[in-house]
Amino acid sequence: MAPAVSDAFDYEKWRFWFEISQGVFNVLIVAYVWWSNRNRAHTSALQAVNDRITEDKNNNTERFNDIERGIERIDQELGHLPDKGYYEGLEQRLDNVSQKLAEATTELSSTTNLLNTLHRYLLEKS
Repeated sequence: MAPAVSDAFDYEKWRFWFEISQGVFNVLIVAYVWWSNRNRAHTSALQAVNDRITEDKNNNTERFNDIERGIERIDQELGHLPDKGYYEGLEQRLDNVSQKLAEATTELSSTTNLLNTLHRYLLEKS
């Protein structure tokens, strides 16, 4: 007697292995979805940080450019100011003026004495 087709093929055994493979496949799908969502979340977080850094860099670049322009303007204004040599020359000229003023004061004092003497003489003579 020949075995029946249903007796030769063990459906229970194939069903068992099919369900095991289906469960493993589902676990792999869950792991893939979890990994891709995690990867996508990290990528978007890193992109947000990168965007913020780029924005801060642009803002800082503008601020640094403003600071550099201010420094250049200050340098230009300082270039027009007198230097140490100018003040040393000015000090020498003030010393000369002071010396000449002292000489003029001395001469004026003697001239005043002479005028007072002439004035008294003319008053006494008249």
